[in-house]
Amino acid sequence: MKKIILLSLFLVFDNRILRADISLPNTIYIPDKKLIFNEKHFSGPMGMGLIKSYEYKKNKFCVYNKIDGPRTIMLTNVKSSCPKKLDD
Repeated sequence: MKKIILLSLFLVFDNRILRADISLPNTIYIPDKKLIFNEKHFSGPMGMGLIKSYEYKKNKFCVYNKIDGPRTIMLTNVKSSCPKKLDD
C-alpha cells in the first residue's frame, strides 16, 4: 500500500514538472458540426482575408486568414455581413 501511495505522489509531482503551456490558435471550437448553418467559403488573394462564414446558435462567425494565423470574430446579428478585411 505504501508503494502505491509513493508511486502516485511521484507521478503527481513529476507531472507538475513536465507540464507545458499550450497555446491554441485564435479559433472557436464548435462541439457539434450539425448545428452550423449557412456555411460559405470565400477565396482571396493568396488565401488571405475572409475565408469562411457560418451561423451557430444565433450568432454569425467570420473566419479570416492572416499572416500570423487564423482569426475568428463573432457577430451577434445573423443578418449582418462579414467585413471583407479584418483591421487589427
